[in-house]
Amino acid sequence: MKITFDTNVWQQIVSPEKYFGDPLYNDYKKINEEIKRKRIVPFISATVFTLEAINKKDRLAFLQKDKNKIQFNPIETHDSSVKMNIVIGSKPGIHPGNNNFVKEYLDAALILGFNILRLSRIGGISNPQMDNVQYYQMSDSETKITQEVVEKIEKRQAGTFHAMKIGNKYDSHSWYRGLGKAPETESKRIAKALAEWSDGDSVGVHIGIEGDYFCTNDRARGAGSKSVFSKENLRWLEEEYKFKCISPEELADFLLHS
Repeated sequence: MKITFDTNVWQQIVSPEKYFGDPLYNDYKKINEEIKRKRIVPFISATVFTLEAINKKDRLAFLQKDKNKIQFNPIETHDSSVKMNIVIGSKPGIHPGNNNFVKEYLDAALILGFNILRLSRIGGISNPQMDNVQYYQMSDSETKITQEVVEKIEKRQAGTFHAMKIGNKYDSHSWYRGLGKAPETESKRIAKALAEWSDGDSVGVHIGIEGDYFCTNDRARGAGSKSVFSKENLRWLEEEYKFKCISPEELADFLLHS
């Protein structure tokens, strides 16, 4: 059973002993045990370590500093032609990286068998401390489905839509560059937009790998109408892709009785 764990629950699942006394402690422990028994194949989106790893108050400052790095990698061919792989990514050294707290949980997650899902984007934000992490290798079909989902989410004015809307306001040629040109008055909006970007990508990669459940601790309480987790969008995702959210309590109960 493939389960993607949201940013608000993965640490509790990885190290339940650190949450002793939490009302959901027994649920976290049960899920952790079932991962060890291989009943669950656990996943987490890489956006936890890229977009969401940047403190909300620091997100605009990061974008103002970030300048895309363009890397040209020659590809060997069997004939006389020359091919080049072009990689456009975040400038190294700009991202704050994982703090000790996150690094400790990440190391434990990898030992437990968590798969890190990454959606490659042109100019996407990268964390240099994740360079040596072995990401889940998505197949061509999984990547195609993921791209389809995130594009449809964007068309529903969720996911990356909000970041793109703000960015295009300040640079009509590059919305990502435009985010870095935004004034301080846009700081809170940009922080929320990056969080929604992360949510949209997390949903996209989960659907791309045909995950069974998306486990989250909040069930999108308070999500706005333009959030990927709004009631309307959750209904659409379930109808279109059989996307299902599940709480830790529900997952633990399901595991207990199945």
